[in-house]
Amino acid sequence: MNVTRLFLLFLLYFGVLSHGFNGNVSSRPAVVNIGAIFTVDSTIGRVAKIAIEAAVNDVNSNSRILPGTKLNVQIQNSNCSGFLGMVGAMQFMETDIVAIIGPQSSVVAHIITQVANELQVPLLSFAATDPTLSSLQFPFFVRMTQSDLYQMTAIADIIDHYGWKDVIAIFLDDDYGRNGVAALDDELARRRCKISYKVGLPPGPDVSRGEVMDILVKVAVMESRVIVLHAYPSLGFLVYSVARYLGMMGDGYVWIATDWLSSALDSSSPLSPERMDSLQGVLVLRQHTPDSDRKKEFLSRWNKLAGGSFGLNSYALCAYDSVWLVAHAIDSFFNEGGVISFSNDSRLSTGEAGNLHLESMSIFDGGKLLLKNILQSDVVGLTGPIKFGSDRSLVLPAYDVINVIGTGIRRVGYWSNYSGLSTLPPEALYSKPPNRSSANQQLYSVVWPGETVIKPRGWVFPNNGKLLRIAVPNRASYREFVSQVRGTNIFKGFCIDVFTAAVNLLPYAVPYQFIPYGDGRENPSYKELVTLVSTGFFDGAVGDIAIVTNRTRIVDFTQPYAASGLVVVAPFRKLNTGAWAFLRPFSALMWGVTAAFFLIVGIVVWILEHRTNDEFRGPPKKQLITILWKLPFPEMNSSIPSNPMPAADTVSGFNFGSSVEVTSLLRTQWLNLAMPEVGDGVPELRICNEQMKQQQLPAQLSSVSSGVAEFISCPSCVILFLEPWMLDVPRVMHDGLQISLSNHEENTVSTLGRFVLLIWLFVVLIVNSSYTASLTSILTVQQLSSPIKGVETLKQSDDPIGYQVGSFAEHYLIEEIGISKSRLLALGSPEAYADALQRGPKNGGVAAVVDERPYVELFLSSQCKFRIVGQEFTKSGWGFAFPRDSPLAVDLSTAILALSENGDLQRIHDKWLIRSSCSSDSAEIESDRLHLKSFWGLFLICGIACVIALFIYFLQIMQQFRNAAHAESVSDGQRSSHSRRIQTLLSVIDEKKDHSKREGKRTKMDRSTSGDSKDCELGSNPKSKQAQMSPESNVN
Repeated sequence: MNVTRLFLLFLLYFGVLSHGFNGNVSSRPAVVNIGAIFTVDSTIGRVAKIAIEAAVNDVNSNSRILPGTKLNVQIQNSNCSGFLGMVGAMQFMETDIVAIIGPQSSVVAHIITQVANELQVPLLSFAATDPTLSSLQFPFFVRMTQSDLYQMTAIADIIDHYGWKDVIAIFLDDDYGRNGVAALDDELARRRCKISYKVGLPPGPDVSRGEVMDILVKVAVMESRVIVLHAYPSLGFLVYSVARYLGMMGDGYVWIATDWLSSALDSSSPLSPERMDSLQGVLVLRQHTPDSDRKKEFLSRWNKLAGGSFGLNSYALCAYDSVWLVAHAIDSFFNEGGVISFSNDSRLSTGEAGNLHLESMSIFDGGKLLLKNILQSDVVGLTGPIKFGSDRSLVLPAYDVINVIGTGIRRVGYWSNYSGLSTLPPEALYSKPPNRSSANQQLYSVVWPGETVIKPRGWVFPNNGKLLRIAVPNRASYREFVSQVRGTNIFKGFCIDVFTAAVNLLPYAVPYQFIPYGDGRENPSYKELVTLVSTGFFDGAVGDIAIVTNRTRIVDFTQPYAASGLVVVAPFRKLNTGAWAFLRPFSALMWGVTAAFFLIVGIVVWILEHRTNDEFRGPPKKQLITILWKLPFPEMNSSIPSNPMPAADTVSGFNFGSSVEVTSLLRTQWLNLAMPEVGDGVPELRICNEQMKQQQLPAQLSSVSSGVAEFISCPSCVILFLEPWMLDVPRVMHDGLQISLSNHEENTVSTLGRFVLLIWLFVVLIVNSSYTASLTSILTVQQLSSPIKGVETLKQSDDPIGYQVGSFAEHYLIEEIGISKSRLLALGSPEAYADALQRGPKNGGVAAVVDERPYVELFLSSQCKFRIVGQEFTKSGWGFAFPRDSPLAVDLSTAILALSENGDLQRIHDKWLIRSSCSSDSAEIESDRLHLKSFWGLFLICGIACVIALFIYFLQIMQQFRNAAHAESVSDGQRSSHSRRIQTLLSVIDEKKDHSKREGKRTKMDRSTSGDSKDCELGSNPKSKQAQMSPESNVN
């Protein structure tokens, strides 16, 4: 057989078969050849060779796959050389090789894949992880391992999980290293992280220790302490050895290695103690392979297969599965009627002078069908389910996250493209919905370099002796916020104190220096300042820098340390309350409607009562007075008893107190009594006890009981019989006791009339209460007026608007509000604000100023003629600016929050920004007082009424005096002297008016309280003896 093969190869090389080989064999040949290309003596190659040979033996010993056909593998050693790999591939193509397994190197894969594509031979790589090996470019390339795209995604998730922002990447400077780090850079950028420094290692095998040391010395002075190493095992171990020598494996450092280290640890364990010491605290990724019975069985065989020389790594498992996948695909190929045949490609002809014999390489005719069977395979191997996605990558990529500790390794979690970081195996999460939220990303505790479990900060200030250049705006106005001490490099102010206090709270020292920005004669442009920070010209900016959207796109801000927002400041004038302030609570329409309803209610009640109530009948003059005055104004100041009397219509008229009214019959168990002015129309009141009632009360009279007393109504008197328990109450049974009664002529009788008046009473009560509240507010709250009501008023007008020089207000008004730039006037100081506002738009000034609230509050503390009008129309704050993804911004934000919580931030604010404001002046206190000027109109009306009343009174007196003086002169027959006339005037003023009827009734009422039982008889009153009792006249 070997002689035959050698003979055929000889014929091929010398062109005997140069005219093409088109021989067909049977559909199930006795032998099917596959090739394998990799570096046999490498860490991966040593275990891969054993795994491939074991897989071929297992396939051939399994009768269920490729029955009657033997699978044969030919192995070529590429020695990690792209040239040798290409030669080996070309040698394979001159034989009947139907598939190639390998290579392990991404560099070699790039070359061999070109040949495999042309000759249509599937290439199954078990170790080439370069993410640029795309199936679109190389359709016959099949990756049997995970792409570095997923590995770098896992590393980016780990970095983001721990909150690090800057990373240093050390990589092998070839396709494998460069393309892997490029993928890492892209994934970090998606998480707002970055690779701050990249350094490549020479790819040759003869890299010296000195070269590595030079590279790491540069890394040591960098800011970032998170280092990702992506290399081959031999060079990677050298890097860690030098790093340990330089002290870079101690506290504060974070080392993350790609799966090259896990492969070396798995296949070369145990490592030497010196090598393990240089790896302490390193995080490593390893391709995840789920546990299975088949995997356990293979692991138990491995020691026998390897002879105890090598451990089993994940790449060996991929190589084993590659052989099985090819075997299944070839079996399916034969089942579908495929035939192994090759044909020559005329493009490979070299012409007359050709000595390369490229024409001897043949195209596999069934390559596309075999490739299709490979990609459509759905088998379970040692690495788990083998299934390809639409991009020809293995589905459900996953990695173990391993921590090197002591003499071994410890798994601290898993990463999968399905659920991210987790402490549960990925296969346990596939049955659940994917959850990539940050709260769900978990890892067990890690022992970091330096044997600490405390998460490293991940960065330090560069150890290069340079100070951070922190820009500070050199303001010309509002220097309370930030200012430079003349002639020095010292800055002071509210913002400076906040920054200094926050830096003092950091757990590390911050070397910095303040750099003034601006000439101090005019406020600098904050937009340009932020741009300089974003470009790296400054390492940060400290000051009154507003956090706005367009700035956050180019820099990172700390937590706001001061609230801010744009407001409108405009002049105002105080509204004087005036003499007629009592008319302001109601509008003209409200006054008109109220007056109309007074008239309407009077007319309605008059209509309802006119036919049934004699009090609403009579002369037109009397009825008109009733409608216009008495009916619409029910007595709302009467006190309603706490226990109202039933059947109140026998005691009171309409509306809680009109007609016969008992004022506060019982208030806290005391009867409030008074001495009435008894006169015509007021019925006589008699008070008797229960025994007198039994003796004196006629049977025909009706009575109503209130629980306290019993009222008996008769035509000319009201008899009040007190209950026995009331006899013990002081102030009730004493001489001269009388209850205040009043009699209004317009009693309401009809139910409808009373209902209307009841509703009207509540209307009047509500209107009165609203009037009182509104009037109180008008007279006690300072009323301010300004033609500018807010930013919308400014937008609709054409008046000039002021803004502070350097503020973002200019951009906001132009871009967001839509105000023309020609209307904006830059103002540089508070004095310019005040001057422009006082002059106004007609005199070269402005109608209003738009500025941030902190500036405005400081401005208004000394300028009492202006006020903030409208609402704050933006919400923002002040923060310190740093370049994007600066870790210092994050730490300072935490420190600022601590300042806010412990009260230091407020104390710094009070130190610099508390000023005496207009609101604390005596003028503000006076505005809360009620002044005579607000009420002189009412007092004037009242005074005029008093003067008129006195004038009429004195007219009456003078009339009586003239009559008396005339009578004296007639009786004496001579003219009175001046003294006599003065005496007569004084006597007229002092004379008591005679009212006989009232005196007679007063005498009767006095007798009714004397205690004489005869005073309770109805016959004691001459008028009552003649009265005829009518129940309808007493009970309405």
